Amino acid sequence: MIDVKHKAIPERVARRLLGACEIEDALQRRIAIDSAKQRGDVKPSFNERGWRIGQMHPRALYTDREVELVLELRDEGWGYKRIAKKMEMPRRTVRDICSARIRCQRQGGA
Repeated sequence: MIDVKHKAIPERVARRLLGACEIEDALQRRIAIDSAKQRGDVKPSFNERGWRIGQMHPRALYTDREVELVLELRDEGWGYKRIAKKMEMPRRTVRDICSARIRCQRQGGA
């Protein structure tokens, strides 16, 4: 299964929808996150309801560090398009991260 726009879809279907490079990038991100979880490098993050948030969420496509970099670049005055190109993610995802539409929860509701 591959996460595409926050939906888990079979790899054979994803290959029809996306290019090979996009699929490979999604798989590599998922492998990196999963291996970090198994090694224990990543501490679980939970909101005030006890739900997993950030890169520990099963449908997370980007690491917490990637999200931090997007926010740092935006604070430096970079535009959405330039950040998207640099981070190799959709422009709308960059916009949603910067406007707190996604990945906006903090640990323990802080």
